Amino acid sequence: MAAAAVDNFLDEQKSFPHLAEGSLKTVHSNYVPTQLEKHLQFIDFNANGDFVVGSSSLHTRYWTGSLWYYKAGTEPSNVTNPENCVTGVDMETGVMDARFVKEDSVVVGLDSGGVAMMTLTRDQDGDNVTSYLEQGVGAMEHDDMLTGMDTWSRGGALATCGLDNRLCVYSPSLALLHSYTPVHTGHVTSVSCDQTRDNVLATCSRDGDTCVRLWDTRASKPASTVMTDAKNPPSCVQWLRDNILIVGDMTGNVSVLDIRSRDSVTRVSVGDRPVFRLRSRGDLVAVCLNDAVVSVLKLTSDTTMDTVLSETKHTDFVRGLAWRDDHCLWSVGWDKTVQTYKV
Repeated sequence: MAAAAVDNFLDEQKSFPHLAEGSLKTVHSNYVPTQLEKHLQFIDFNANGDFVVGSSSLHTRYWTGSLWYYKAGTEPSNVTNPENCVTGVDMETGVMDARFVKEDSVVVGLDSGGVAMMTLTRDQDGDNVTSYLEQGVGAMEHDDMLTGMDTWSRGGALATCGLDNRLCVYSPSLALLHSYTPVHTGHVTSVSCDQTRDNVLATCSRDGDTCVRLWDTRASKPASTVMTDAKNPPSCVQWLRDNILIVGDMTGNVSVLDIRSRDSVTRVSVGDRPVFRLRSRGDLVAVCLNDAVVSVLKLTSDTTMDTVLSETKHTDFVRGLAWRDDHCLWSVGWDKTVQTYKV
């Protein structure tokens, strides 16, 4: 049955929940890869609680990756068993990050410098529904590995940066809208989209100019420097709220930057290694460095940020962070484990 017909059939079941619960059964796809690679790179949730996990080989002759799709309610301890996923797919290159842009559509950032749209489709055979991940449109605008990726959640537009010192902005259909190079005088290491303004984003560089730059794609001169710190070179950025940026640096600090005054309001030390990833939700910021620690910071006022959680559940580098809801954080790492935290 065509995917559209299956979706219509499932929509009809919502009017008869007793039929939907008892008459349809999700069947494990036959096209799931045989194993999850050890190096878990990212995790992301959609609004329904379904989530994807990405893994890369990194230690074999060829760097390959895979994407795995799980239904809401899957226990963290069951994620690394391929039998517990809805479906999965092998990728021809390593994967570095992914974001849901629709309920069943995920954009995946690739080590090759490209991005790919993956869509969950369904096939029905009697009472059984089998799901598949199918690759749709893709784009290859970078000449080197991606170093960062983010989306505007309202419209699904996308921004990427890479080791080629290029910043690219795409439409929801992955058509290239803007391409800027050079972004910094050194490697661009992170990009974050302002969720309150569809044309505004931020980038940073840990070498060269060691600065954070604000970008407005509507302007003829789109970039302006809002922070420079050679002693604590910025390694990643994350929008927290309107006009407030969170900046992680190479020395293990996390700072609050008000782009209106362009001053670092607060600096909190979360470790002694480079900050690798930041993920925000409300006034909370999840942090992982190049170690096994996961921390959560809370902006308690415009001038104060406190550490509300710091735990070491992983035994290798933490790479991926995602908020399932306002009080539950999930993490994945190179120890091939998925951990959760109550905040």
